[in-house]
Amino acid sequence: MSYQWLLALQITLPALVIPIVILAGHRMRGGPATLLGAGAPVALLTLWLLGQTGAIHSATPEFYAYVETYLVMGAGLLLLAGWAATLASAISERRWGWSALLTLAVYLSVFLFVAMLLSPSGYCVFDSQSGICSAGQSLILLQFLAATLIGPAAILAYTLLARQPTFLRPSRAQPDGLLATPLGAPDTGPLGGGSGNGEPGAGAWE
Repeated sequence: MSYQWLLALQITLPALVIPIVILAGHRMRGGPATLLGAGAPVALLTLWLLGQTGAIHSATPEFYAYVETYLVMGAGLLLLAGWAATLASAISERRWGWSALLTLAVYLSVFLFVAMLLSPSGYCVFDSQSGICSAGQSLILLQFLAATLIGPAAILAYTLLARQPTFLRPSRAQPDGLLATPLGAPDTGPLGGGSGNGEPGAGAWE
């Protein structure tokens, strides 16, 4: 395998985190978006802890570069995938409050994280062992890192709370006389030929 193909494989490997996480989270409450939203801050906090403790610096610089790149790319991919899934769901169900919240929160997360990386001392977040990283700088950049959790928090809130009656999605009362029937249950009302008291009508047995 040539160097070009090997480099392309190394760069694109983080993209596989999306199908892996979706498969792992399809049985969770809220669906895969729950794991997508939780995975992004976990990846970033893992990288931050490795940098703060200096544990990763015992490895070679090349290994540290791979770990840092994969965790940052993985966090970004998980955040964008969770954003796309929840925003598409919110818009399709006309939950405009949730749509606005998801849009603003995730964009703010991306903006703050990119601004942190472009900061002259941005690397101090992931390498506090450096001699020029003062306590004040690390504290300020930690605030930036905490701000990047706004987007994942909005994704998790949508997946876990969107079905709850809130100001973002008021509960809708059933019209008078309308009874909700579970999907697949026999129709026991007058239109189904039943008596309306829970006994299936003749049409239910045909």
